[in-house]
Amino acid sequence: KATVEGTPVALTRKEFDLLNMLLRKRGTVAYTTHLYHSVWGYGDSSPVDSHTVKVHISSLRSKLGPKFGRRIVNLPGLGYRLDD
Repeated sequence: KATVEGTPVALTRKEFDLLNMLLRKRGTVAYTTHLYHSVWGYGDSSPVDSHTVKVHISSLRSKLGPKFGRRIVNLPGLGYRLDD
């Protein structure tokens, strides 16, 4: 269950899993490759669809609202980081 300032936020399972992964790696780089393989469950040898990750991150930011959504920082060519 996810909340923003006490208000429940309806997330899809993938959005919730992405948020969970970003929270666990807070302050460090969550590489797109790692997010894709971990959240979507594909093996390490499968090709990474970075667009899928990007679209879900965008949706997650939108649902979290401007104050918290902007804390998910894009690191071009690497992945994402959740800032405090």
